[in-house]
Amino acid sequence: MRLIWKPAIPQIIIVLYLGLVSFFVIDASFISMREHYVKDVIENRFQVIAKAIEVSAEKSISETSPLIRYE
Repeated sequence: MRLIWKPAIPQIIIVLYLGLVSFFVIDASFISMREHYVKDVIENRFQVIAKAIEVSAEKSISETSPLIRYE
């Protein structure tokens, strides 16, 4: 074995190890970010739907209230 490879082998092993660890950490982070994004999108959609229902209900009440007579 040539002299140049003796110090290079541990360095190569360390770089590969750190690369694999980094890959798994980054992959876990992206999975977490995707889950949060989907959760936020769903919550925002529910808020839009709830607001639309509220506006529709208020509009219906305002349209029918002149027709209601209190005796």
